[in-house]
Amino acid sequence: MVIKEFNSLNTELVREIEKLTETCGKFDGIQEEVNLDDGFNFNKSMKWLFVLYEKDKVVSVVSIFAPKEEEGEISACTLPEYRRKGYFKELLSKAKNELLKYNVPKILFVCPKGSKQGEAVIKNSDAIYKFAEYTMNFNKNKFKAKGKYITKLAEANYNDLNKITKVASDVYSESYEQANSMMKNALESSDRLQFKLKLKEDYIGVVAAYFYHDKVSIFGVGILPEYRGRGFGREMMSMLLEYLIERDYDDIALEVDSNNKRAFELYKSIGFQIEREIDYYEEKINNTFYSY
Repeated sequence: MVIKEFNSLNTELVREIEKLTETCGKFDGIQEEVNLDDGFNFNKSMKWLFVLYEKDKVVSVVSIFAPKEEEGEISACTLPEYRRKGYFKELLSKAKNELLKYNVPKILFVCPKGSKQGEAVIKNSDAIYKFAEYTMNFNKNKFKAKGKYITKLAEANYNDLNKITKVASDVYSESYEQANSMMKNALESSDRLQFKLKLKEDYIGVVAAYFYHDKVSIFGVGILPEYRGRGFGREMMSMLLEYLIERDYDDIALEVDSNNKRAFELYKSIGFQIEREIDYYEEKINNTFYSY
């Protein structure tokens, strides 16, 4: 058994982990995903991927997604024949210790609905249920372009950084520094596009797209509070979808909090439909070194 820790990816490692999750998904009868996004964690020095090998074969993986200092999302996968050997616990202990180095106080376990393995992990932990998200996939046949818009959507660049940071800070209820870090990450990323929404000369919204192979994930959707309820969110999403369709992207998805009924109904009305449900469980990290 060999454990390796990473803060960046290479093509071979991505391919091995994708093969691992595909095998697990078929065995468990659910869609398994492990975060492989290496460009959005709040600290680029942090190790965020922990991989366990048996005879040069990837058999277990734990990943951290931590765009904010408050918490790190934990996603994981272990090949069926290597389960019940303590591999996940070993990797999780290393992930917790890494988060402690950066003063991250808690983790969020990502557990797809119906995952017996995930439910077993939660049962044997101190984690408590926090919320659920729907992953929604886009059906182009159900989308009708509006055609005429009051607002304008465009790709953001560094000249927009201060203004989109202010919008993001208000939209996400974050400090200017936190929002600025997230906007910088998006602008500097090679696989993301950050967009700005303007009403005449005013910046009123932000949204971003993450590109992975031929797939697109929409995230960071937000309209300033004083401009909500006027159809601008629908305009922003419609213009973004038109942008992606024009560039031949068909596999488009997003995630929405199951309690956010307003956003959920908006996404449904423009062609998104529920693909799966993901539960999130929170566990505080004790300020002690973890070892299993």
